Amino acid sequence: MKRIITITAFLVGLVSLTALAHGAGLINATIAPFRIFVNGIEKQYEKQIIQIDGSTYLPLRETAETLGMEVSWVAEGKKVDLSQEINGDDLFVFSIEPTDIYGNYWLYGYMDRKGNIRIKPQFREANNFSEGLASVQFRDKDGLWGYINTKGEIVIPFKYFEANDFKDGLAVVQSYTYEEGQEEVSRYFIDKNGDKASKGYYNMSNFHDGYAHVNLVDSGGSGFFIDRDGKEIREYDDVHGFYDGYAVVEKDGKCGLIDSSLHEVIECRYNRVISNYGTKGFIKIAKDATNGGDRKVGLMNIKEEVVIDFLYESLSNISEGLIAAELDGKWGYINLQGKTVIPFQFERVWDFSEGFAVVSVEGKGRGIIDRKGNYFISPQKDMSFRDCDRGLFKVFDRSKGYYEAYYIDKEGNKIIPH
Repeated sequence: MKRIITITAFLVGLVSLTALAHGAGLINATIAPFRIFVNGIEKQYEKQIIQIDGSTYLPLRETAETLGMEVSWVAEGKKVDLSQEINGDDLFVFSIEPTDIYGNYWLYGYMDRKGNIRIKPQFREANNFSEGLASVQFRDKDGLWGYINTKGEIVIPFKYFEANDFKDGLAVVQSYTYEEGQEEVSRYFIDKNGDKASKGYYNMSNFHDGYAHVNLVDSGGSGFFIDRDGKEIREYDDVHGFYDGYAVVEKDGKCGLIDSSLHEVIECRYNRVISNYGTKGFIKIAKDATNGGDRKVGLMNIKEEVVIDFLYESLSNISEGLIAAELDGKWGYINLQGKTVIPFQFERVWDFSEGFAVVSVEGKGRGIIDRKGNYFISPQKDMSFRDCDRGLFKVFDRSKGYYEAYYIDKEGNKIIPH
């Protein structure tokens, strides 16, 4: 959370005059005993507050530390360096286009929501911060991944072929070894110190509802769960990850649904359960259409009641109460009652995020709509957009004949890193 600092100063009186050396000359300064308040709380200064030519000067170190900033003296160049720690939730990845120096690789860095550059562009790849750390990749680290903090300092070395977000203090990373013609791929959890926190598996997810979904190389692709103590739960032939308290499981070629207590809420008796849909246990299922047509997709709840009939070629995730659906080759949005909310008119659509969704219109390009289907940004052939993230849309703009990456806020203001 951002801390808003308000400083109010009350002039008590001018008490004395003094002279300060300034280069080869002298400057008259007045010692002025102000009362300084930060968010209504009075700040007591050890050093004097002075006025020079009508301007007021506060002691640098005491003032900076009051505002949550670090002060350091850099002897080389006789510089004072002020830095302020920022929450990772207020940092956004930005990119600059490649130059001859760096070949075809974009360079990635981090800015705050006003566009101020907080960590200079230097990474070949960069992900958002999670729990105070971000996974990044340097050009000169053999393509390996590591983690930095919000100051840009390396806190976990670059030694992973893959590095994912932290969740509840753990992150999934991937190692790769090749010895004597044998290759081994292993994913496992690490903690924020970079210490290994689980055994290795061929594939694994973060923990959700107390369980992680894992796969072994020699298991033919079937998966199982592990709990936080590393205990393996292998009651099913295959499992899918938990989502909103439920997970799809398979046994003897049939699918069902379990809850986070591992209780079967839907027995394994369905042939074509596609996926757990989350949102209080909806699952997406499919069946063949009549008269030899293609299969159609619908939605069922945990009472095994069909809540959305088998009408659609495809259904996306439930996002903010709406579902992206494909009907007769066009995409639109329906609600959980199956009612069309935004007509089927798009070539392609994305899930809603923070009240907005990216859509693509054939022959016109991509745009952004609100929940009523109104355009926030009309379709643009030379632009592409990312989902709204913490109030900002990332934009890739080719309208000038070259790629330009920047952000737009919900008021339509363009935010360029600077």
